[in-house]
Formats: sequence, C-alpha cells, structure tokens
Amino acid sequence: MRRVVILADDSAHWKIAGLRQLERLALEINELGVAQGESIQVFIQWSPDVGAIEQFVPDHPRLSHVDFREIPSGTADLCLSTHLFLPRKSATSENFAQCVRADKSFEHLESPAQIAACEKRFLRGGGKSQDGLVSRLINRPISRAVTRALLRTPLTPSAWTLAIFGFPLAGSAFLVHGDYSSVIAGLCLFQLYSILDGCDGEIARAKYLESPRGGQLDTWCDILGNVLLVLGLGNGLSRVAPSKSYFFIESIIVAILIIANELLLLNLTKSTQLPARKDSALYPRHQQMFEASGFPFLTKNFVPWIIQLTKRDVAILAFLIFALLHQEPWILHLSGIVAALSALLALKSHFR
Repeated sequence: MRRVVILADDSAHWKIAGLRQLERLALEINELGVAQGESIQVFIQWSPDVGAIEQFVPDHPRLSHVDFREIPSGTADLCLSTHLFLPRKSATSENFAQCVRADKSFEHLESPAQIAACEKRFLRGGGKSQDGLVSRLINRPISRAVTRALLRTPLTPSAWTLAIFGFPLAGSAFLVHGDYSSVIAGLCLFQLYSILDGCDGEIARAKYLESPRGGQLDTWCDILGNVLLVLGLGNGLSRVAPSKSYFFIESIIVAILIIANELLLLNLTKSTQLPARKDSALYPRHQQMFEASGFPFLTKNFVPWIIQLTKRDVAILAFLIFALLHQEPWILHLSGIVAALSALLALKSHFR
C-alpha cells in the first residue's frame, strides 16, 4: 500500500484517548509504513463544511513513514474517514486494507456522544500480556480510570513515572518507623504506587509514545522502589526490636540480591539474542533467562505459575496481607529467596 486518502470533517478534531481522530489515523498508517519499510503518501480531503482555519496536518514526532501530499498522485489504495476509530497495532501489511473494507475490528463513530464508550473499550484492551492476576483484577481497572483523566493533559509517560516515585519514597519513610500502623501505611503507599505505575504505559500506548528510554526509566524506578521497601522494612523492624538488628542486615543482603539480579538480567539481555514471544507472560529479560538456563522443563512446567506468584503486583499485595497478619519478617525472607533464586538462574544462563 502506497497511497491513502483520508476524508476529514469536524470529526477530525474529536479527541479520543488523548489524540485527535486525524492524528490517530495518521499514526496507524505510519505503523503500516513501518511494517512495510516504506513511506506512505497521505492526502487529506477536507469537507467543504470545515473552514481553512480548522484544517490541519498531523505533526506527531512518530510520523516517520507518512508523506502528506496536497494533491493525490495516482490512484489511492485505500480511503479512510475520520469517523473511523482504529485501535493500536491494527495496521499490518497483510490485512489492514482488507479489514478496513470489511469493517472488521474497527469502530465507526457517528457523533461525539459515542466517544466516552469508545475510549473505555480502547483502554480496556490496552493491558499487557505480562500483567499479573492482581493487575488484571484490581490494578488495571483503577489505573485505566486515572489514565482517562491524564490523557486529557499534556503529561508524558516519563513525567508520570517520575511524579509517582514519591509514593515509594514516602512509603519507605513510614516503614522505617517499624510499628504496626506505620508498616501498614507504608505498604499501602507501595500498593498505591503499584496501581498508578500502570498509567505511564497506558498513556504511552494510547498516544504512541513508547520508547526504550521510557521503559528503562520505569524499570529502574520499580527496582529502586523494591530496594527502598526492603531497606525501610529491615531498618524499621530492627528499630522496634533492637535485639533483632539482624533484620537490617538481612534487608541489606536482600537489596544487594535484587540489584545483582537485575544487573545480571540486563547483561544477559545484551549478550543473548532470543526472539521475544508475542503475548508472552514473561518480560523479554526473564524469557531469555529461562530459555538460556538449560532447564527447558522450567519453561514448560513451572514458569507459568511461578511467574504469576512472583509478579510485582502480586507480591506487593501479598506483602500488605503479611503485614496485616503481623508477619512482616516474611516479606524480607520471601523477597530474598526469590531474588537469590532468580540471580542464580540468571548467572547460570550467562555462563551456559
């Protein structure tokens, strides 16, 4: 496909999930251009009802494979309308035009009254295959509601990532006090952080703002949050019971294991070039660790349920439940066991 005509009227300005309809069409056509490895010519044919001052050409920074033309050259391969809402990644070189012509997988909006429902459906489909059970049942429904509000602002995903990092900082400050109510308050802040942490990815996917740098920032903030949790808790448990100062020592060991594990996974990702599986429950770095470990039975038999039980969203909620049951030391014990096993597996994968 090389040429696309977009029929634009007042619906070009309708904003859904942070983008105007014309922008979203252009960005999805750009995805097709990226998939095909070529630039696609786009001609915007405005309705006579739209004044010249209201006409615009999308200028999103991701539009690298779209060539806007004032006059169409040659016969158009496809004609689209700004009333058509396209979800993310609907454009593929194999079936995009066929699906549009058959009116499959897309929505046709007749009036602005349909925008709210369309936006909700769109965000419901914006989760990740790596989401754990807690994320799917609890965190995502809340984060999507927050994201809907955030998409009406110019806030970027990275800005949100940095903005909410105050929650683990405040949470660790509560944990340092060590008493029951402070630990509960601190872990509630970590749970809130776990919920809101999903918004940056939702914003990025809705606005076509994904970037490796943004993903790395999110990952390292999560890692630092985990370190702050165990150090704050270990310090707090030691302060409440001075005779149990070994809790702080344990927390330092656990923090070192968490950092070492992530550094090993980072190095493994750089040295191992395994193709990422589509819709995998594992992040690429964990997928590479298991597949390069030399234990294929792990991936087939144990990984699915192990991963679900150790996912961060599940762990944070479990930690809060442990604290409510006065079992705070087990938060350190289990964090250390999981980090140590993962580090050993990553180390074996690296030297295999």
